[in-house]
Order: sequence, then structure tokens, then C-alpha cells
Amino acid sequence: MLRNKVVLVRGEGMGQGNDELGKLLLANFLRMISEDKVKSPIAIFLLNHGVKIVCQGSPMLAHLTKLVENGTKLLICKTCLEFLDLVDQVAVGKVGGMNDFIEYATAYEVVTV
Repeated sequence: MLRNKVVLVRGEGMGQGNDELGKLLLANFLRMISEDKVKSPIAIFLLNHGVKIVCQGSPMLAHLTKLVENGTKLLICKTCLEFLDLVDQVAVGKVGGMNDFIEYATAYEVVTV
């Protein structure tokens, strides 16, 4: 169960190797944890290229929106958004910073995908 855990998303996909497969795996993961409030983590923190999945046009927006509706905090690294020039494209979640991640990582177990 991911309940009472923080999920750290570092990229647009899961695993290494084929990028398209990684994106499919991450989308499936987000869909599955969004379907049941009990499975939803306390927070998801997105950094590096992981911030792209909350931007306009992302095929993962519906799953992320459902997670937010389930009560999951969706925290997006401001530094990463600025570096990738995506600040004005965020469609869901709260723009924050490393302090937000540290606060949650101190209080909850972190699961990296």
C-alpha cells in the first residue's frame, strides 16, 4: 500500500531502457493508484523531467487529477519547471520546492518510481 507514503517521480516514465515502455508503465501505475483512495499516497513529488507529466497535453493528467481529488498532494519542483521553461504549462498540482519535499520526506516513507 502507498497510503501514508510519498511517491517521488524523477522522470516521465518508470525504469530504464525503452522510453515508450517506461511512460506506459508510469501511466499504468498512476491509473491503478488513482482508482482506489486506499491506494493513493499522501503526496507525489515531481522533479527533473517528472514535472512534464503535470503539464498541458500530458496523457497522465486524468490519473493525476483523480489522485488530487482522492486527497493526494501533488507537489511540483519549481526549479525544475523554470529550468525546463514549463512554469506556465502546469495543469494540475501545486508548484513548490525542495522544502516541501523535505517536509514530507521527513514525516513519511519515500517510494521512488
